[in-house]
Amino acid sequence: MLNSIKSFIRETFNKHGYELQKSKLLTASDDPFFILSKLLCPDEVNSIVDAGASIGETSKRLSNFFPKAKIYAIEPFPSFFKTLSCLSKDNYNICAHNIALSNFNGKSKLNINKSEGTNSLLDTNLEYLEIFDNLLKKEDQIEVNCTTLDSFTEENKIESLDIFKLDLQGYETKAIEGASNFLQNNKVGVILCEIIFENIYKGQGNSFELMNYLVEKFSFKFFNLYQKLYHKGELIQADAILIHKSKFDEIWTNCEKSFHAHSKFLL
Repeated sequence: MLNSIKSFIRETFNKHGYELQKSKLLTASDDPFFILSKLLCPDEVNSIVDAGASIGETSKRLSNFFPKAKIYAIEPFPSFFKTLSCLSKDNYNICAHNIALSNFNGKSKLNINKSEGTNSLLDTNLEYLEIFDNLLKKEDQIEVNCTTLDSFTEENKIESLDIFKLDLQGYETKAIEGASNFLQNNKVGVILCEIIFENIYKGQGNSFELMNYLVEKFSFKFFNLYQKLYHKGELIQADAILIHKSKFDEIWTNCEKSFHAHSKFLL
């Protein structure tokens, strides 16, 4: 009886041009971390870099989804790193590193903004302050150590990465430049990268050129965008998943098991 009622309600909504979906399904289908757990075989994910790990919430989620993975959580801001370091002591799969990922090895200035979650190695374009209620306004600046992914993986004896996650507030292009040798040798399976479509940070690089660079030079395929942020109807930023050609067969098989044929929604 209950299923009949559900079917009747769904058909009624469809007749009037509406689609009825479970709220949990809508949330899960727009969660890039949950999507990764469906695209990949969780027990076969062994190594993850979480660049821009903040206080460790993403590292913790990745550890829950991929329990056998070693997670290298990279965070330059001392206050965030302190919390991240405490988390790593309770979760031996998470290894915290107080450093910034870049395209060079050395030191740089980290801008500390009103909203510390927007801290960046890049200056903010002032025209965007109002859009974000001055949350991007610089209030301090500190010196931090920087490394490239190529150097980081060599130093930590990381042979390959199943997931390379970047949330660097406009600095993603620079970090990708510093990973060129690792990427050139086909050692990254999946990239989860924040893509900013407006020039919110000075010198952040073109988002479309970044994705095309990964596709054309390193044989990645763009999969989808998640958690899109808009301003007055314009797409400002989103999280992108890109898949390396070496993972195509595995992931497409998992897609058939997890997604509707003509929809982003999970089964």
